[in-house]
Amino acid sequence: MSSSKGRMSTESIKACSGQFDLESVYKLLMERMELRAIEALAPCTNLEVLDLSHNRLVRIEGLDGLLKLKTLRLAHNEIGTLEGLDHLAALEVLALDGNRITAIDGAACLTKLARLRTLSLQAPAPPGLTPPPAESNPCCQHPAYRVTLRRLVPQLTSLDGERLALVDASGGAGDTSSLGDLGPGAFNADQPWFTPEQLSIPVGGGTGGRGGGPGPPPPPPAPASATPTLA
Repeated sequence: MSSSKGRMSTESIKACSGQFDLESVYKLLMERMELRAIEALAPCTNLEVLDLSHNRLVRIEGLDGLLKLKTLRLAHNEIGTLEGLDHLAALEVLALDGNRITAIDGAACLTKLARLRTLSLQAPAPPGLTPPPAESNPCCQHPAYRVTLRRLVPQLTSLDGERLALVDASGGAGDTSSLGDLGPGAFNADQPWFTPEQLSIPVGGGTGGRGGGPGPPPPPPAPASATPTLA
């Protein structure tokens, strides 16, 4: 299989899957093969699981005919955009951690993936710690990253390894009600991310209103206890 290393072909797919008939390929694992493009998958019409992690892919492409694909793992590649996913109607699991996605403007395509339940753009990290850059995407550093994805893909049950039902129960998911309409028209190609005004999030980390101003006044002091009268 060394002769096909670096490129997807009918021969390499057959070798990796162990199937001669490509229509009989339901699961395909081609990690760490120096692949530079997703190709030759059109005959794999029944493919349900595809893992192309740890390659050199720069874009999501070549998946048009995979209408039964449920799990797609593209972690640790060189992918720079989320485009190329909107036609995968059966997709339930998507892993893209460790890539180069800098803007979330392509995330509007995820709104068409009604069955998507598990999304990973950065690897899980211990509580209070941030995943290292090699396990994440630049877009994950934006303060509104999680809130934006929650609003765009409300059916998610897991984001970056966290079960969202548990996060919501603990009050850690944040309020998404103030985001307004984040449909495709809300994304500006000239702005890789939303402005704080568009997202209605506090600026500067303050506890008060927008702009990080002072917080609410402290509560009034408790009344002093009465002094007993001496006889």
